[in-house]
Amino acid sequence: MGDEGARGTNGPAERGPWPDHAPPGRVPPTPPPGPPPREAVTVPLPTAPPPGEPGGSRRRALSAAALNLSGLGVGYLYLRQWRRFAVGLGGVLVLVAFAVGTEAPGGAVVWAPLFLLCAAVMVADAWRLGGTGPDPRPVRAPPVAAGVLLVIVALGYFWYSGLPEREMGRADRAHVAGDCESAVPHYERAVSPRHALAFHSLREVSALGVNSCEVMLRAEASAARGANGEAADGYRSYVDLHDGRPPWAGAGDRLVELRAAHADDLTAGVREAAESVGGADDFDAQSVVEAFDARVALRGEHPGTAEAVAVPEGLDELYDATTPALGSEDHCAAVAQLRAVVLLPGLTELPDEWVEGDADRLADRAREPLPATLRDCAIDRYGDGDLPDALGRLSELVSDFPDSGPAGNAPDTLEGFRSDLADSLDGEAACGLFDDLEALVALPRALSGDGFTRVSDRATGSLGEAWFECGLAAHGSDDPDTAREHLERLLDEQPDHSRAGRAEEILIAIEIDRIAGGDTNELPPPAVSGSGPAGSVIVTIINDSDERLEVLYTGPRTGRTSVPAASSGGQCLAQQGKPTVTLTLTPGKYQVVARTSGDGGFVSPYHGEWDLRAGTAYGDCYYIGFLSP
Repeated sequence: MGDEGARGTNGPAERGPWPDHAPPGRVPPTPPPGPPPREAVTVPLPTAPPPGEPGGSRRRALSAAALNLSGLGVGYLYLRQWRRFAVGLGGVLVLVAFAVGTEAPGGAVVWAPLFLLCAAVMVADAWRLGGTGPDPRPVRAPPVAAGVLLVIVALGYFWYSGLPEREMGRADRAHVAGDCESAVPHYERAVSPRHALAFHSLREVSALGVNSCEVMLRAEASAARGANGEAADGYRSYVDLHDGRPPWAGAGDRLVELRAAHADDLTAGVREAAESVGGADDFDAQSVVEAFDARVALRGEHPGTAEAVAVPEGLDELYDATTPALGSEDHCAAVAQLRAVVLLPGLTELPDEWVEGDADRLADRAREPLPATLRDCAIDRYGDGDLPDALGRLSELVSDFPDSGPAGNAPDTLEGFRSDLADSLDGEAACGLFDDLEALVALPRALSGDGFTRVSDRATGSLGEAWFECGLAAHGSDDPDTAREHLERLLDEQPDHSRAGRAEEILIAIEIDRIAGGDTNELPPPAVSGSGPAGSVIVTIINDSDERLEVLYTGPRTGRTSVPAASSGGQCLAQQGKPTVTLTLTPGKYQVVARTSGDGGFVSPYHGEWDLRAGTAYGDCYYIGFLSP
């Protein structure tokens, strides 16, 4: 050994101030007294295999790998690889967040292998890292921890994967109870993106639940604001979405209830319209048909329900709602309302087995009061001054209800109209009655029966009287054109009318006034040729011209006469054998016009005033002379 002395396995011993060994042959001196020597404390080291021993590294690697099977990177904590733990766990969390954010496109086929791959990478990495160095932990702790973690992860995923089904169960229970307001959030949560990694197949079921519930909720919102028809349509759609078997069993009853309420609304609408159109001669029959169809469809589509049983009663209410004017003084409005009911059988398109004859029943009920109502409406229209409409009502009465009592009395009704008009034919008032009287002439001729013919004949006479009265009033008002128009129409169309002679006299006076106001020659009074009958005047006119001579006169008497043309015109030098006319007139002053009425229209008429005295005979001869240029 060297100078430093020998070392034991427990470290070097303390050295004193003297040498370790005395020289040979000498006894070392006894050391001086001092503190007692200290004993060395031995601390045993852990017994572990030396570095690199195969058994220790395999347990370490297996423990780390097993702990990383959970996918949480716990094996890195075991190896004290803090950075790797953060990266591993963070990567898994990022992958989970990405899967949730994108709703795991591709499903379990894509994402399950991806998560398994991540776990496999962490297991392999932990195995590699744990393969060196002794295991500083108890042998059994890491496998137990790994097993516990796997169980926790598996149970956690099992709980997580059941969340969508549990939400769907809550939604279905609420839906079945009719509580769609609560069901919709559960349906939506069942397919929330946070449940994407449950890889459920509930999207279509959830979409159907949400859609049908929203339809129901909209329908109830419509019902809340009084739109029962819209609400009924919504419930019909709700039932159809589930092929007639909706989750809420009360949907069918609610649908029938809403349809009945809609039918009530339509009936109320008909009543409001009928009450607000007083005096109207037209009514929207289609609204009545719509209300009728809505009521009858309850019986056809929901037989056996209380609403179906109440259909006849509801239709009677519809009749009353349609005909509020019946029995009132508003007869024309009642006609329009009754006619809308009469049209029901031809307008409804519902199957006969649904209608069950109710349309015909209501129509027959409306036909019963309709003839008398038509007659009363005609009388009302005449009273309002609308004779054409009154005649139209009577025509409809006779055509549609020929065997009714009011139709049999129609000629008397028409005669009443005519008689009333005839009483109004006085002066200018007659000028406004032409159209009415012409209608009274025309309508009865279109209807069969002697009574109508007599009315037409009387109306024809009244029309002639109207032309005369209007022409006479125009003549008195110095309106010769209007007077001539109506008086000539009377003579043209009714030459045998009792007023025809007087009308002709007025036309002669109008013509004389017209000629007198124009460019005329002076017509001297006739010469006295002798005496005549007492109280009368004799006037003889001789025509010695080759033109036919026309003489117009008006005064105490009015008329016209003509004298044929002479065979050869002369100058009245020989009057024997010439064409002659003799007039017997009432004495008095006359306006007289003499004019040619043949082709000699170039001869200016002659006009003069004659004062004819009683008991006197007058005579004169006329010829046509030509002035020298």
